[in-house]
Amino acid sequence: MTDDTTNPKDKGPGRQSKPLDKDTTNTRKFSAKSTMTEAQYDRIDRAFDYAGKLISTLDFRKMGVIHPSGRIKEMNEKLGYYIPTVDQRTVIDDQGFPHPRIAFYELIDRPKTTSVSDATV
Repeated sequence: MTDDTTNPKDKGPGRQSKPLDKDTTNTRKFSAKSTMTEAQYDRIDRAFDYAGKLISTLDFRKMGVIHPSGRIKEMNEKLGYYIPTVDQRTVIDDQGFPHPRIAFYELIDRPKTTSVSDATV
């Protein structure tokens, strides 16, 4: 016979039998599909993986950043990044439609003190 001293609602399918360990680090982790603003900042930052890389508005949208110009503006003004629009080109999308004046961005400078995932806006 089992010991029934615990509340039956505490255990069952899909429920944890013990509390999850709290993350003690300062870095925030987001799911790959997160639409949180900070997750989008993180995607933008990680996309610039080498100096001189140009990334288009359409590329950012494929990464889950729906309003890249707004996120980049916030990163420049509030977080200390310098990501200017360096070019505008006509781009043909995956379905064959031309899109004139698509912005291309380049990371020139990152903030020296904080990471994107620590930022609050």
